[in-house]
Amino acid sequence: MAKGGSFEREIAIKLSLWISEGERDDLICRTDSSGGRATVRTRKSKTTNKHFFGDLRSADETASPLFDIWSIECKSGYSRKGKLWSDNKTRRVTGWDVLDLIDSKQKEPMFLQFQSQCEKDAKLSGREPILIFRRNLKDVCIAINNSYYWTLNDYFGEMKETITIQHKRCNVVIMRFDDFLCWANAQILMAVEIP
Repeated sequence: MAKGGSFEREIAIKLSLWISEGERDDLICRTDSSGGRATVRTRKSKTTNKHFFGDLRSADETASPLFDIWSIECKSGYSRKGKLWSDNKTRRVTGWDVLDLIDSKQKEPMFLQFQSQCEKDAKLSGREPILIFRRNLKDVCIAINNSYYWTLNDYFGEMKETITIQHKRCNVVIMRFDDFLCWANAQILMAVEIP
């Protein structure tokens, strides 16, 4: 089983429980081909329901309002074998970090690739880009556009532990995913017409 698919299922369950206030874990599921089908259809100028863009979609009408608002990409892992400078031994080395946006020699750092894909799918489907990610051996985080964060801030108050990235190609706020789920009320988020 692919690592990405397992992570997508894990996030689908957490979001389902968040929406249902702990009652159900089956409201959200993986999108066919992780949204690839919608992308291919768009390239052929065929229309596709916006819920089929991104990695997750509603599996029950209860979750549909969330997917009217959000296009979700899930990214996990992406480590590689490499030598650590400290001991010159071959180990698994994390292949990406948000600080790569500042100091990486890569043409397009991994985080920026993920965020770009997320924003592209969101634009095609007319929704808000939501990137949920986990680096190896780290907590799950969520990245949302800075402007969307401030809109949510008006409803839920200020989230204290965040990192804002202002880069020429992305402007996002990142926080721990579990903190986001405690901070934002799913019922309000899905009921309110967010500008």
